[in-house]
Amino acid sequence: MCNSLGNHSKLNSLFIIQKRAVRNSCKLKYLTHTAPYFNNLHVLTIFDIYTLQVSQFMFKITFNLLPSSLVTYFQINSAVHSYNSRHLWDYNISSIRTAKRLKTLRHSGPRIWNSSPSEIKAINNFH
Repeated sequence: MCNSLGNHSKLNSLFIIQKRAVRNSCKLKYLTHTAPYFNNLHVLTIFDIYTLQVSQFMFKITFNLLPSSLVTYFQINSAVHSYNSRHLWDYNISSIRTAKRLKTLRHSGPRIWNSSPSEIKAINNFH
């Protein structure tokens, strides 16, 4: 799994190739919008695959299915501050100063996990 989105232009290039493949397989015109066809074909985009992998990683972190050295890499809000809030059990998103750091797993992991629906976060079985 990638720990960073890395060079966004490379992912964008892969996404364009994915869209071209969908258009070719569905015999679509060049400028046809591809999002509905990704859904119809049950194909994830490169960005959806990244989100899925990060979510799976954060699931394993949440339920202590990874080594403890990785579990301590992320903190729950309740460990950072003592006051009660709606997001007390969400992961703390550390402040960042650079756009490059914004794309790292340390930042995107908690952001993606915290934005997941409660029903998904409540599941306690990985498979």
